[in-house]
Amino acid sequence: MTGLAVLVLWIVLVVWALERNHRRLAGPPPSRNGTAGVRDRDAERVRAELRAAADRADQADQRPFP
Repeated sequence: MTGLAVLVLWIVLVVWALERNHRRLAGPPPSRNGTAGVRDRDAERVRAELRAAADRADQADQRPFP
């Protein structure tokens, strides 16, 4: 009988803790599609690297061959 009372008390405490945590973290759900309106710094970096590589290639083509 004591074991059953301890089990019920344990279950009640777990449910209470989960509900408390759920209420504390409640808010707008996170977006599944990512964030809109944010600069994509990776794309900017790749474009800059490609432009730099193209400039180096153009400079190498214009350099006189010894």
